[in-house]
Amino acid sequence: MKKKKILFYTSDGISLGHLQRVSQIGKEIRGENKNIEIALVTSSLKPKVFGEFFDQCIQIVPLSDEILKNPSEETRIENADLVLSFFKKFKPDLVIADFLLSSRFTFYPLKFALDNLPVKTVFIWRVG
Repeated sequence: MKKKKILFYTSDGISLGHLQRVSQIGKEIRGENKNIEIALVTSSLKPKVFGEFFDQCIQIVPLSDEILKNPSEETRIENADLVLSFFKKFKPDLVIADFLLSSRFTFYPLKFALDNLPVKTVFIWRVG
């Protein structure tokens, strides 16, 4: 039987709330189920801080006050290319995304990947 593939996308800056949420969801989904492969795409500098609930992980350029004030097009494109490349390789059946919607910088890499490789998606958005 083919493994189901779930990809978590989170963008964390100063705090780790998004990563903590997806970690708890990932651990619950995995449970005793050996027929699931989980990947994490994150800007967190310490993606294993809540345990290693994922089989694969890639880190995109992390957020910083400087990037949020002046997001460079080059960095956005770099992250978008990295995320799309990983999506194509991993081929997720489902994407679960958790990030603050107010930043175009954090949303762009995910939007770019989903525009180029449609997949079922669940968003956990916090506005404001």
